[in-house]
Amino acid sequence: MRSFCSALQLTTVALGNYLSSLLVTIVTSVSTKNGKVGWIPDNLNYGHLHYFFWLLTVLSVVNLVVYVLIAKWYTYKTPVGTLR
Repeated sequence: MRSFCSALQLTTVALGNYLSSLLVTIVTSVSTKNGKVGWIPDNLNYGHLHYFFWLLTVLSVVNLVVYVLIAKWYTYKTPVGTLR
């Protein structure tokens, strides 16, 4: 069981890294259209890295709202045979 949980944790980290790389690739391809420097250029002095962090903030807030909605929708069921 310990090996399975370790493998599951490492898989979760790997999937998070892949999603992070995908997000950076999408932001770079969208923000560099029409010859613009983009949000994440090679020289960070010419870019707008703060836009990327605002995007991460918005995505985190959306994630929080979805979590709260699902948490409010959830109803706890007491297992059979337990006293309350």
